[in-house]
Amino acid sequence: MLDNDFSMALVAPAPPPSGGMANQAQLLFDYLIKDGKTVYFIRTNAPYQPAWIEKVKIVRSLFRLTFYLFAVWKVAGKVKLFHVLSNSGWSWFLFSMPVLLIAKIRNVPVLINYRGGEADTFFEKFWRWVYPSLKTSKNITVPTRFLQSVFNKWHVKTNIVPNLIDLSLFKPTEHNHLNSPLHLIVTRNLETIYGNDIAIRAFKLLLQKYPESKLTIAGSGPEKDNLLQLVQDEQLEHNVVFAGKLARQEMADLYQSADIMLNASKVDNTPNSIIEALASGVLVVSSSVGGIPWLVKHKKTALLIEKNTPEDMASMVEILLNDKALLLHLKKNGYILADQFTWVNVKEKLYNNYEIALS
Repeated sequence: MLDNDFSMALVAPAPPPSGGMANQAQLLFDYLIKDGKTVYFIRTNAPYQPAWIEKVKIVRSLFRLTFYLFAVWKVAGKVKLFHVLSNSGWSWFLFSMPVLLIAKIRNVPVLINYRGGEADTFFEKFWRWVYPSLKTSKNITVPTRFLQSVFNKWHVKTNIVPNLIDLSLFKPTEHNHLNSPLHLIVTRNLETIYGNDIAIRAFKLLLQKYPESKLTIAGSGPEKDNLLQLVQDEQLEHNVVFAGKLARQEMADLYQSADIMLNASKVDNTPNSIIEALASGVLVVSSSVGGIPWLVKHKKTALLIEKNTPEDMASMVEILLNDKALLLHLKKNGYILADQFTWVNVKEKLYNNYEIALS
């Protein structure tokens, strides 16, 4: 068991803005505090200091990084452990590697909680730079068997600690799903890798039979203008709503108003949005890429398709609309799956891994 005087630093982004890793970090912090643990939250996306520096693109990054490194160095003298939520790409070099270096100098163990959906590609390109710092961590955890399999390819041992979900927030309502008009949602960032254009094209096909249906797209990102243009070109302006980036409560409200979630990602790990949807009683039709088939099973907890196949996505939605037994089967199993991600079921695994890092 962890000592009564256990203290740690949680290093991660935090809302705002809301997002998968930021939401996970905030939820973890809240649960740890409620459990009586001493936790220092070091934000990798902390507000710029001074505020006016945000307008100066290159300089603002240097200022943020300087304050970040100072915060890590300072808290290293107060804690017994660093818990770092890590991602692929430049995020690893800017935020994870410095913590590992400072922790090594200050003799503080580090638990790396790796979450990058593009980990294999990242490792292929940068492994000789990543591995020397990665091996200084005392323990590496990943949220899924999929990511564990990626690390296994590189002969690195990891332990699984699942993501968290707040079932007091993401929960079903009395909303009678699949009544007309049909409400479909997309809850991914507006980036090329998430295939939002595929979901829009699938929705266009569904409108031929269900003309009153509505699609809400919740997220922000660099593809917004292209997606807006696609909606205009396909004459879908009256049926498609771009809701922008939503806070956690707003996202929970959206799920509770929805019937089916479309996830057309081309590259992915195991998105929290799928678990949130299932916990809310929303049916899921998703591409079968990355860690998604490790998370949900076809015709058991979701319906899965090949990537870049809007016709198949539309067909799967029609199957749900015409097979009540399958619908109820998916809902029941979705609730069971979501329950595995609650604090009561994740806590013991997490604390065991803290002990491994401290040993």
